[in-house]
Amino acid sequence: MRAFRILAVLAALSFMLAPISGVQAGEADPLFVNVTTDDPHRANMALTFLSVVRDIETMRRRKLREALARLIDDVTRLAVDAASDARRWSDV
Repeated sequence: MRAFRILAVLAALSFMLAPISGVQAGEADPLFVNVTTDDPHRANMALTFLSVVRDIETMRRRKLREALARLIDDVTRLAVDAASDARRWSDV
């Protein structure tokens, strides 16, 4: 049971760290935004777009962390239930 719990925690940590290790955008990337311009409107629109993308990523990561926390709770509850069932059946 202890190995199963450790495995579940390691899996959850790997899922949490996966979005952090992203790839840097380059000029060939369709979402690459060049903010070096003299036009204030264009620069403002680019920065607004970048803040929206950042907000979406933040929300996605928060939802992922919440889902992983629920998964760990469920796996822990299942492990505890299985252990109590095993004890109950061993007493019979």
